[in-house]
Amino acid sequence: MDDCRGEGAPYGLLAYKGRFRLFAAGSTQGWLDIDADLLNDERRPFLALLSPPYLAAGGLADLREETR
Repeated sequence: MDDCRGEGAPYGLLAYKGRFRLFAAGSTQGWLDIDADLLNDERRPFLALLSPPYLAAGGLADLREETR
């Protein structure tokens, strides 16, 4: 929450394995839980809409390499 407020982001996303929780940065009382394992192959690509822009165009591979 503090990071979202500090960056001026209206929403935050918590991620753990295949589960995601989307919440409004101003409140922790309401959220949307998404379980990627429950999405069929047709809908799973829509998860990319929740990802930050820096993960596009090879950014995820760069991030993985950076964390090693």
